[in-house]
Amino acid sequence: MDDNRQKVSLFYSVGFRHTVISVLSVLLLASGLTAYDYYRQEQTVIRFARGALEFLVVAGAYSIRGEDVLKLNVPEDYQTEEYARLYNTLSYLYLKNRSRNIRVNSIYVLKPSPSGDMTIFAAHLPGVSDAPHYLGTIENMADERVNYIGDAYLYTDVMRSILNGELDYGSTDVYVDEHGTWVSAYAPIFTGDGRRVALLEADYDISFISHQIRGQIVGIIISIVIAAIFFILISVYLSRRISRPLTQLVAGLDRVAEGDFDARLHFNRRDEFGLLGRHFNQMVRGLGEKANLSRYVSSETVRKIEASDLSTTTAHSDRHQVCVFFSDIRGFTAYSEKHNVEHVVDVLNRILELQSALITRHGGEIDKFVGDEIMAIFKEPGSLPAALDAGLAIQKEARGLLEAEGLGIGIGVNFGEVIRGDIGSYFRKDYTVIGQPVNLASRLCSVARAGQVLITEKCYHHFGGDYEGYVIGRARFKGISELLRVYNITGRD
Repeated sequence: MDDNRQKVSLFYSVGFRHTVISVLSVLLLASGLTAYDYYRQEQTVIRFARGALEFLVVAGAYSIRGEDVLKLNVPEDYQTEEYARLYNTLSYLYLKNRSRNIRVNSIYVLKPSPSGDMTIFAAHLPGVSDAPHYLGTIENMADERVNYIGDAYLYTDVMRSILNGELDYGSTDVYVDEHGTWVSAYAPIFTGDGRRVALLEADYDISFISHQIRGQIVGIIISIVIAAIFFILISVYLSRRISRPLTQLVAGLDRVAEGDFDARLHFNRRDEFGLLGRHFNQMVRGLGEKANLSRYVSSETVRKIEASDLSTTTAHSDRHQVCVFFSDIRGFTAYSEKHNVEHVVDVLNRILELQSALITRHGGEIDKFVGDEIMAIFKEPGSLPAALDAGLAIQKEARGLLEAEGLGIGIGVNFGEVIRGDIGSYFRKDYTVIGQPVNLASRLCSVARAGQVLITEKCYHHFGGDYEGYVIGRARFKGISELLRVYNITGRD
């Protein structure tokens, strides 16, 4: 045999591909972890900001008199005692919460405008970097703080809901305007008689978050890069350890090719695995040619093998003596129209689960569920008594649940020879049973009233000594020429 072993180029080698995939995976993982950590930290700060603001405005609103707010309507009202009290309260809230490291930027009081389509300022405390030097003194208040009184402001749905009493307090999601990126919170201000007449609002500028988090992210990225380099080195080492044994295996298979000729490797690739496949298949072909010289195969056998390879799979079927069991919930269609879907599905599943458990306990197999109907097969010796016992158990144990919902179960049971096999089309098959016994069991179920377990006279006489029952009448069923006497089984002797 010619020595046609060949080296795999770097580009097609498993080691190279493994290394590239590892590098890309690490980079992707690093990017994902970094983005996730940034998002997580940002959301943590936002949740903290909203919680701090909500605490601030709820606590602060109770220290403001609604009667004072109602008297502040025009810029000139800044000279009143009401404005002085209100402004000093806002200043106190600002300083108190700054000392708690809560980055409140602005605090202001808003009330509905006379038209009711917007709000207007009653007082405004803009954010400053240090403690306000004017704290407690009206004379030192700057004009920019005074002139907000009476100015229009937005009136959001959250603000309306709070003033209308639908919410106790509220806050916004993150929003952006020309001044920055913000989170705001609101709480109602009450008069002495309990009316909600104004809102205390506080703003929190979260623009600084990205600057604070970036420093942390840089450290995370450096750590990930170091870990990635280490991982890449380990990956290269492991890749080489994988490639070397495979190459050796190819050389070894060349030497022992004569002992292994009944398999094929279908590798359509140009890496080490492809090389292994080519060597292996070449060996098998050579051994196969030698084997053909010493082995006789008739042409008829070959034709049969070829026909088997080309033919489609045929369905397998056979005949069995089984007991067929059908149950159906009575009144379920009307019931489903009167109740919501969730309740209907819950009740249906509870009833079907109870029936399935009892059928299985008595040796039956669930063949299929069709809506609220169950088809089951009892195929062991003595299967008819087992099916009847299952039917009686269902009627007994399901009675409480059924009566509570105004429902019932009708059951039909029959015994006979059926065909069992793959039934259906090329695209979809069922392994089930067909035949007259199946049809008759289904029709017995269809005429059974709630609480009944119906069988034919033939089945009743076959096992009549073991069960109590009575004739409910004669009936003609489709596909059967004579009238059949039908029995309702009520219990065991």
